[in-house]
Formats: sequence, C-alpha cells, structure tokens
Amino acid sequence: MLFRSIKHVLPLGIDHVLFIIALCLSVDDLRSAILLASLFTLAHSITLAIGYIGWVSYNQSLVEIFISFSIFVLAIQNSMDAGKNRLRPYIIFVFGLIHGLGFASALKEYGLIKKDLIISLVGFNLGVEIAQAIIILFVFSAIYLMAKNASLMKLKQYTSYLIATIALLWTFERIFTL
Repeated sequence: MLFRSIKHVLPLGIDHVLFIIALCLSVDDLRSAILLASLFTLAHSITLAIGYIGWVSYNQSLVEIFISFSIFVLAIQNSMDAGKNRLRPYIIFVFGLIHGLGFASALKEYGLIKKDLIISLVGFNLGVEIAQAIIILFVFSAIYLMAKNASLMKLKQYTSYLIATIALLWTFERIFTL
C-alpha cells in the first residue's frame, strides 16, 4: 500500500503535486512547509478513513471540482498576501478534508480487505507523506537554485499564477463534465 500511494501522488497525482507546490510557495522555510503538509495529511486521513468506510456519502465529481478549486484558492492567496495569512493552517486543514474524499475513491479502487483496513490506511497515508516530502524537498531546492538569479517574491508570485490558472482550468473542465 505504501508504494501504491507514493505512485498515486508521484507521478499520477498532478493535482496533489500542484497543491503541495502551492503550499510550499506560501511559506518561507522548509520546516513550515513540512508542518503544513503534515497538517494536510492529518486532515485528509480523517476523511479518507470515513469516506472509505462509508460513514459519509459524497459525490465524487463534486469532490474533484472542490479539489481543483482548493488549488486555485491556495495559489491565488499566495499571489495576494505573499503567504502571510494567519488562517493558512486552518485553510490547509479544510482543504485536506476535501482532498481526503478524493483519496477515499482512489483507495476503494485498490480493493482493500476490511480486516487489513487500519494497516492499509496507515500505509497509504505514510506513502502520501513520503511523496509530499519528496515534492517539498524538490521545490525548496529549485527555489534555492532559482532565487540566485531572480527575485524570490516574483518567482513565487508567477509560479502561483501559473498554478492558479491550471487549477481554474481544471475546475471549469470538471464542472462542464458533470
């Protein structure tokens, strides 16, 4: 389950990758990015579990729309307030809850045996966390290398605009395919 969830994020989960990149662009240091990503994992672990077990009913198409819209919102916030939003941890947590329902559908595709549910959920979430750590390390390495030649604020702002544009296009695409 561990390797399946890593593969679900890298390279298959481009929406998750863009969310984590946007999250990285919202902070100034590696530690904050890791803490926010872990908060995101905690939140999506909750809805992943209750969604997989069936304790909550949801429309997967609407969840996918909210996932892409959450990426858009996070990226736009980055470009507007340069990541200094005190509410950011709460926003990340709420977005994690939404993303967890998306993961629940992915997990259902794997056909888990109910008796192994706890082990599978832990393995899945650990894999997601490892994939996020890889993305965070890559992003901070890239920012460090590129910041030598460009304004860091401009780099973060333009990258956030690009992510927002992609996410908004996904949102509209998902709305029109309902």
